[in-house]
Amino acid sequence: MFMIFDNNGYEFASKLLFVEQFGDVVWKRLSGAFEYCDNMQFAEGIDVPI
Repeated sequence: MFMIFDNNGYEFASKLLFVEQFGDVVWKRLSGAFEYCDNMQFAEGIDVPI
């Protein structure tokens, strides 16, 4: 399974607050995924998306 995260809904970007982990999903594209997510934080020591 390949996942794509596309942040087309700019009005929802501010609602993404925290990323705990990315898990073992193979991401196809994360380019610009967190653009406009001004309130978002990553967990300390978070894993790296693959």
